[in-house]
Amino acid sequence: MRELLSIKLGERGLFRGEVALYLLILLAAAGMRFWELDLRAFHYDESLHAFYSWRLFQGEGYQHNPLMHGPFQFISTALVYRLLGDSDLTSRLLPALAGSLVVLLPFFLRGRLGRGGGLLAASMLAFSPSMLYFSRFMRNDMYIVFLTLILVIALWRYMGEGRARYLYLGAAALGLSFATKEVSYITVAIWGVFLLALTAGEWLGLLRGRLRLSALSPGAAFLLVMAALSLPQASAGVSIFQKWLGVTLANPDATQGLEGAPLGWGLAVAGVVVGVFMAVSILAGFLWRPRQWMVCAAIFYGVYISLFTVLFTSRGGLGTGIWGAGYWLVQHGKHRMEQPWFYYPSLLSIYEFLPLVLAIGAAVFFLKRRSPFTTFLIYWLSMSLVVYTLVGEKAPWLVLHIALPLILLGAKFGGEVLAGSQGRWGRLSAVAVLVPLFALTLVAAGQASYSREDRPVQLLVFAQGSQDLPRLRDRVEGLAASSGQGEELPITVDSNLAWPWKWYLRDFRNVDYPDLGVPDVRPRGSVLLVDIIHEGRLGPYLTAYDRGSGFDQIMWFPDDYKTWGTRDFFSAGPWQRWWGYFRHRTTPDPYISTGGKAFFPKGRP
Repeated sequence: MRELLSIKLGERGLFRGEVALYLLILLAAAGMRFWELDLRAFHYDESLHAFYSWRLFQGEGYQHNPLMHGPFQFISTALVYRLLGDSDLTSRLLPALAGSLVVLLPFFLRGRLGRGGGLLAASMLAFSPSMLYFSRFMRNDMYIVFLTLILVIALWRYMGEGRARYLYLGAAALGLSFATKEVSYITVAIWGVFLLALTAGEWLGLLRGRLRLSALSPGAAFLLVMAALSLPQASAGVSIFQKWLGVTLANPDATQGLEGAPLGWGLAVAGVVVGVFMAVSILAGFLWRPRQWMVCAAIFYGVYISLFTVLFTSRGGLGTGIWGAGYWLVQHGKHRMEQPWFYYPSLLSIYEFLPLVLAIGAAVFFLKRRSPFTTFLIYWLSMSLVVYTLVGEKAPWLVLHIALPLILLGAKFGGEVLAGSQGRWGRLSAVAVLVPLFALTLVAAGQASYSREDRPVQLLVFAQGSQDLPRLRDRVEGLAASSGQGEELPITVDSNLAWPWKWYLRDFRNVDYPDLGVPDVRPRGSVLLVDIIHEGRLGPYLTAYDRGSGFDQIMWFPDDYKTWGTRDFFSAGPWQRWWGYFRHRTTPDPYISTGGKAFFPKGRP
């Protein structure tokens, strides 16, 4: 509201037009995100997130597990289920809402982006193929995009105005971010290095006794507060030294206990580390400005503790929450979802080519006209690309955390050019480039998010549930209704196929998930969903069923590119393949998929 009241009378017409444009972009973004939101089958991870949210909604409780990231998604989705019911569509409502509202946030950065840059950022966030795709996807990455942009606003508004409310906003966003996904550690580390370099003179003055802690500039103060709040959350980072310490601080072996958790004497060491880090955090805050620090800490821990204890009903989440990074440090070493170094550049070039072209121009343009903000964007983008390329577990949804600074940097440059900083010919050249790239962006976004094909050829597809799954679920529900057994219909699902079936069959009370590859296991269901590799062993048990029908379960984009070396990548073949895929979405190989076979009683439709 204060933002609105601060507009001068002579600028009201321009301001109203600007607000109207943001609202039009919001309507377009919301329409694209909510339209046919349940079009795609559930992804493997979506089914996990939805199922455990549903269990919480059903009153069965929730226990935080770092494997599925923070509790915010589960608690908020359970609330949606309570209000609107549980379905594929309602499961994706909150990511779609976050993906819609994020387009309004550049409005509050237009002092840094410029008016044109802010509108351009909003437009690129709205129509970005990857942002659109994962806004229609039940993962927590769109929440993180939203919260990270809130943090950007809090940082630069605080640096510009020095008002404590922006610190409080940053504390709230940071608490929610840590309770949402562990990529928050990466963002905090990247930004912390930048702010440390930007305010290095103040810290040196502090060490030499020439400056008091309470006299820090807004940039240094923001760094101190965010670092102090984050320090206890980074406690598990000491586990990288566990070999030298001779204790298990992040267990790498799931057979020995919870992965990433401390074991034995490691529990005591972990407790000491958390206590020391917490004491340092509190001391730093009180030595700075006690009153503001207490407000920041109350906001941060009020959010953090409420969510990790599931509104104070479960204490266990505090331990797994504050040490949850240990799980992901272990996974980094295992390289479960390894991808080549060119994975994220490839995704950006296929889907985010509009901001990519603008960002390349920005990197050149801002070498001469750099400011702290443009330096921050270039640094944030560069380090995000490096860090996410180096992590051992790469997945397409992580591209969002590279695309966000890419979009902001591209929008800043595009806004300056369109505002005339390069003269009339520069503006015309920019329009000539932007219009066709924007048209291609719309095509790429539509292809990725609205395909009705059973096997959509998209590089963003990773462990995606096949369209066979909802069709097969409908057939199971039809049998349950026609047989009169309803929710008591006995169903056997091979344990290898449990996800996403646990979500799709959540309303059936008589479902078991045995390992049908074990010789002495006998299926008992009226419906059998069998992993294709186990069908041969079940021959004697299948005489009461029909011949069975095959179905695809989980699909992956063909990954033969993983075998390319650096020499291969820079040869003609990969570039020809990239060009063919960019233009026509052609791939040399079919989708990789896991499959199963469904068996129904003889004589049943």
